[in-house]
Amino acid sequence: MVDDPAAKYFGAPMTDESLVPTGNHTVRIGPLSFADWLAGDEGRRHLA
Repeated sequence: MVDDPAAKYFGAPMTDESLVPTGNHTVRIGPLSFADWLAGDEGRRHLA
């Protein structure tokens, strides 16, 4: 693997904060499983 600081992700330039939550964006870990999410409103909206 070769590090390329100028590499793009699907054509978009990336920074250290592009794909991870930082600053005021705190990570929330909860007990929601995929099956529970799919059975709820959000899951039904994505299947429609």
